[in-house]
Amino acid sequence: MKLSPEDKKLLLSVARETLETHCRGGGVLSLEGRDFPPALEEKRGAFVTLRTGGSLRGCIGYPRPVGSLVSAVRDNTVSASSS
Repeated sequence: MKLSPEDKKLLLSVARETLETHCRGGGVLSLEGRDFPPALEEKRGAFVTLRTGGSLRGCIGYPRPVGSLVSAVRDNTVSASSS
């Protein structure tokens, strides 16, 4: 299933919220009780790249699906920020 512009915005929002939560010592962002579009609930691989001032900060991902796309983005955001 192709991601809509709204799906992409929502994934970016989850990545930003994840990064903020993690960096403030709040652990891993909970996705429980949140209603995501079907495309974000599909099992998919995902990579997250973080940059600081144009320089690479971290890049990591799952080439194969291990869980929902939204959880892959959340988990890889934490990993990319911690590497």
